[in-house]
Amino acid sequence: MLALNRQNDYDQHSLMIMKDQITQFLFHKKGIEGDKNKEDKRDYSVSKKLCVAAAVSSLLFAGCFQPPKLAKQTFTLELGADVYANPDVYLENADDVNSKKLSIEVETPGIAKLDNRFVSTGSEYLAVGEYDFVLVNGSKRTPFAVKIKDTKPPTITNDVTELSVGYGQIIDWASVFDAKDLSEVYYEAPLDASLVVGEQDITVRITDRFGNGVDRVVHLMVGV
Repeated sequence: MLALNRQNDYDQHSLMIMKDQITQFLFHKKGIEGDKNKEDKRDYSVSKKLCVAAAVSSLLFAGCFQPPKLAKQTFTLELGADVYANPDVYLENADDVNSKKLSIEVETPGIAKLDNRFVSTGSEYLAVGEYDFVLVNGSKRTPFAVKIKDTKPPTITNDVTELSVGYGQIIDWASVFDAKDLSEVYYEAPLDASLVVGEQDITVRITDRFGNGVDRVVHLMVGV
C-alpha cells in the first residue's frame, strides 16, 4: 500500500513537471509568433511606405516631364533674326519637358546649321521664305513651319538735307546716302531734278526689294 502511494506521488510529480514544460513551451512559441507578427507588421509598414513613395515619385515625374507642346504651328521672324536649333525655343511648356530627349530637324532643302542656328546655305541667316521643320521626340515627329519676312525699311546712317550739283549732272544717290538693308537698297528720285537751274526740294525714296521704304527730303541746288 505504501509502495502504491509512493507511485501515485511520483506520477503526480511527473505530471506537474510535464505540465510546466508544456506551459513554458507554449509561452515560448507564443513569444516567437508574437515577435514574428511584429516583424511582419514592420515589413508591411515598410512596404506600404515604399509603395507610397513610388507613387509620389511617379506623380512628380509625370508632373515634371510632360509631352512637348508647340507654342505655335507657324513661327514668324524678321529677316536676320536667329533661328535656333534649341527645342525649348518652340515649346509652350518648355519648363515641364525633358528637352534633352528632343531635337529640331529641317526638311526644306538648302538649309544648313551654323553655331546652333539654321541658316540659308552660304549665308549667316535664313532668307525670306517659309521653311518646314520637325520637332523630334523619339519616334514621334511633329511638323511646324518657320516664316521669315522682311518688314523693315533700309537703315540710313547719315542725314543729308542739302545737295549742290551742276546742271544736267547725274546724281548717284547711293553715294549721297549711306543706306543698308539685308534685301538690297534702291533709290527713287525725279530724273530731271538737275535739269532745273535753281533751288528746289525733292523727295528721295529709299526702299528694299520687298517695298519697305523711307523718304528723305533734300534741298537741291542746281548751278549753271
